[in-house]
Amino acid sequence: MTKRIVLPKPLPSSKECRHSGCENMTRVRQRTRGTIVNTQCASCEHNLRKYNITTPERNGLLSLQGGCCKICDSQIEFRKVVGNNTYTAVVDHCHNTGAIRGILCSRCNLMLGTMEDNIEVLQSAIEYLK
Repeated sequence: MTKRIVLPKPLPSSKECRHSGCENMTRVRQRTRGTIVNTQCASCEHNLRKYNITTPERNGLLSLQGGCCKICDSQIEFRKVVGNNTYTAVVDHCHNTGAIRGILCSRCNLMLGTMEDNIEVLQSAIEYLK
């Protein structure tokens, strides 16, 4: 009796994200009920779910700010690796309304989050620094 060898089906290849201007590639995920090829990249999927904008729209907001943090004016860029004398850019949004306020460096975003967006506390901090 010969043993049958079942070869796995080749995975479908990933393709370009469906959102205009996005150059990222989609993800291919294997599930127990079959293989899924997303129609949008992970970055657009995240940005749409969290901020209701695509990655190209997010990048456009940073371009409108001249590539700088809206608070401290330091050079920022969207990336996963920190280095090269620039800070990581993050989308700042109101947690109550979900409205995007701008693009900040991770340090300024952390400062606002720590102060819970409380203007009185931030004003008190300014007075303290004087």
